[in-house]
Amino acid sequence: MSPPSDPSALIGVLVVGYVVFALVGIAVYVWTALALSRLFPRLGGESWKGWVPILNTAEILRLGGVPAWSVVFLFIPLVNLYGVYLYIVAAHRINLQFGRGAGSTVLAVLLQPVWASLLAWGSDAADAQRGLLVSAQPVAARPMASQPVVTQPPLDNVAPSPAFVPVRIGAVPWGPPPATVDEPHPVNTVAPRTIALNTTAPHPAGHDPSVFDTIITRAPFADSDAADDIDDIEATIVVDRRPRVRWRLVLEDGTAFDLTAASVVLGRNPVAANPAEQRLVVPDTTRTLSKTHARLELADGAWRVTDLSSTNGVLVVDESGVEVLIDPWTPVEIGESFVLGVVGMHLTSTEISPA
Repeated sequence: MSPPSDPSALIGVLVVGYVVFALVGIAVYVWTALALSRLFPRLGGESWKGWVPILNTAEILRLGGVPAWSVVFLFIPLVNLYGVYLYIVAAHRINLQFGRGAGSTVLAVLLQPVWASLLAWGSDAADAQRGLLVSAQPVAARPMASQPVVTQPPLDNVAPSPAFVPVRIGAVPWGPPPATVDEPHPVNTVAPRTIALNTTAPHPAGHDPSVFDTIITRAPFADSDAADDIDDIEATIVVDRRPRVRWRLVLEDGTAFDLTAASVVLGRNPVAANPAEQRLVVPDTTRTLSKTHARLELADGAWRVTDLSSTNGVLVVDESGVEVLIDPWTPVEIGESFVLGVVGMHLTSTEISPA
């Protein structure tokens, strides 16, 4: 097909092509901006940055644990290859937070609008803020300590007494109550039956795992008259004398907060990863804290802090006063104290004796 000989027709074709190209470009820009503006808040960023070209790429780098200023590498000849490598690393780290792998990373490089849309509106979007799934699993409730099996002899044709007699857990199986001298009670010779207590169910949400419930059982009586002799029966109640530990987060100005969960997310307006995680708003007049800045996790009696790709990072201070800037998404055990942005804080513990 030969090109049109009329110059006006050629100009018309060029104008139409330019308009179509411009409309496609605007549509792609709006699509990408909408997806990124929804994705950034799920990662602790700000939604408006998704609408600013170049700045939205810098925000992807920052949320992926790469310095935001590295975006300049993308505009330097030859060095831009290194910039593309940093972008791939950042996108892959973000994908890990949503449980996605290398295929999603390739999508982030080739089709960024599709990639951002899948993370922003996909079924896995609610899993954001968990950090690397391998290193930041939510803390599950501990099961109750195993309890022994209690044996109880059945009573034939005798109504059980309503009286309750607490007995020591772990004691040897008991027999019928002692009979009186005047009217001895018959002893049941039927083999005792075994009653297995439910010892595998976890504590309900919010239950203090350091406190164990006292289980109270009742001993059978041959008839209701035996209940009158309850004061004459030796009764022992099991009491847990182990002290509980209450943890508190204390800011450098003396403000203190109780830590009520084994996983705590900190920031100016943090987003919790799951209902069992405590959400703690830290007062910050310096504006150096990110909305979702860091996570504290208690394991084996020690607290660890994880930088959730915050803007100003997390410093851990040891006993000698040395400050160490930790890497994002890497849990580090807390020493003497730690700093979020420029806000210093430390953890204290208090043993509470059981009543």
